[in-house]
Amino acid sequence: MPGTISINAKLSARTAGDTLVDNNTTIFTHAMTGDQVYQANPAITTTAAALSLSPVDQTARYHLFIRNQDATNEVLLSFNGGSTWPVVILPGKSMGPITVAASQTLWLDAQVATCIVEAVAAEI
Repeated sequence: MPGTISINAKLSARTAGDTLVDNNTTIFTHAMTGDQVYQANPAITTTAAALSLSPVDQTARYHLFIRNQDATNEVLLSFNGGSTWPVVILPGKSMGPITVAASQTLWLDAQVATCIVEAVAAEI
């Protein structure tokens, strides 16, 4: 029996002026053709570094979820060797799940002090 991947996501917001955006919760499950998963709580330092999600094959597409477990410090995320940092993960917040394109190396950088993150990845 093949493995399965389940993803749940929703974004809603209400402004002070009572404008509301509220999408339906997106829930989908699909067959997992890969056979590797990763879940760990690495320490992210203030020196940018690539995060290996081994044994997940990062040369192919994969799903990724990152949660910043630090209460006060931000973590930055890059997929281009750290030359730009387009994703900010605020203290106690998460990013994803997203689908990452093939051959993208995940780089993380803590802004002020070492942070612990939860990283979860699954081959598609």
